[in-house]
Amino acid sequence: HCALRIWMDIHARSSTQRIQPQSITSQLHNETTQQPKVSRRDLNLFRQMLIMFFLFAGGWTPIYLTLVVNEFIAVPSLATSILSLMATICLLTDIIAMIVRDRELREYLRERIR
Repeated sequence: HCALRIWMDIHARSSTQRIQPQSITSQLHNETTQQPKVSRRDLNLFRQMLIMFFLFAGGWTPIYLTLVVNEFIAVPSLATSILSLMATICLLTDIIAMIVRDRELREYLRERIR
């Protein structure tokens, strides 16, 4: 999972570096300045990374909090099992979201499976 996130971040950085910032002409000073604009693609990538982070953190935080609380108060093993299942489901959802949203990853996986 971490390897896929690192690969996605490296790919996003290299793609962003290939894009030149657009020139904007200032009407007040009649000069051209370079002002980077945030593209729709970058916003979508940022949104996807936030969703993935919150899914991951939301799934695993309760299980770790339960482990801390378990040091002071006895937590039923059923609660720990349910939270472990929730963490696993969130991780699976994170992976599925990555596959659904990333075209290049889907193509890579198709080639590797065939």
